[in-house]
Amino acid sequence: MTKYLEYQEVKRFIPDHVGEVLSALSHVGFFERSVLIGSWAMFYYRAIHNIAFALVTSDIDLAVLQLATYKEGTGVDLKKVLQKIGAIPDFSSDGIQRFIIPGFRIEFIVQDKGVRHYFNS
Repeated sequence: MTKYLEYQEVKRFIPDHVGEVLSALSHVGFFERSVLIGSWAMFYYRAIHNIAFALVTSDIDLAVLQLATYKEGTGVDLKKVLQKIGAIPDFSSDGIQRFIIPGFRIEFIVQDKGVRHYFNS
């Protein structure tokens, strides 16, 4: 049985600044084609399954299907959305688009098209 999880149920487990980022992205439909990954996703599992999880990282990882450059009138300007809550745009040396907020960073991770890793058993 799948439980639909409201943000209000998770809110008590995550810091306000992380909740502010997730809420801002959610309000513009970001999570319709993208997903929260990494250690911050574990807080949702905690709310659903009552699993204690202690690891906290200083970055919020977001997996996106495709990173696109915003063009006026074609969608949501995530840069503007994140800047509105105090995030500063930055590119890492390895090409990851990220935004910096004092105390943590937001990273958008995109799969390199055509790259697949297969493991032999």
